[in-house]
Amino acid sequence: MTDKDEIASLKSKVVVLEANMAQLQRQVNDIARKTGSPEMQLRKPAVRSMLTE
Repeated sequence: MTDKDEIASLKSKVVVLEANMAQLQRQVNDIARKTGSPEMQLRKPAVRSMLTE
């Protein structure tokens, strides 16, 4: 696999991870609303910035 292929593969994995993070954030917010807890902000990993360097 060439470097370009590997980078493309990693970028697509990052897109999937970001979608999963967004889904988790929605679930956390739903649970927070149901339990009356303050909403928690999930930390977003800096993967995207690492790939664009």
